[in-house]
Amino acid sequence: MTKKYFEAVSPNGKKSPQFIAPLRKSGALTFVSMKTAEAVSKFVTVYTGVDLTPNEVFARMVDCGLVIESVEQTLSDITALLECAKASKLGHMYEASPSEPEFEFKCLGKLKAP
Repeated sequence: MTKKYFEAVSPNGKKSPQFIAPLRKSGALTFVSMKTAEAVSKFVTVYTGVDLTPNEVFARMVDCGLVIESVEQTLSDITALLECAKASKLGHMYEASPSEPEFEFKCLGKLKAP
């Protein structure tokens, strides 16, 4: 589907090697780090080198121990996230509001090198 995906950005604005995952809790959409399961609001587009599919991302989520409320909804959210990654620019930082019910990202510009 795409060789681009999103990595978490720490509060101090540095990229961290943690892929994000869309997760719904009681229907509300949030993004979490697949490594720490903590909520993430900012992320950067990175090149993965492998073609990611919704099933591969879902399998990684399960392997990380994330609790999935609905398999169908999660696969739909992952597909939408992959489409957003495909359309985004490499190295650009995006922000998502946890209050938004759907995928609405705001581009914050290119992530500055540390």
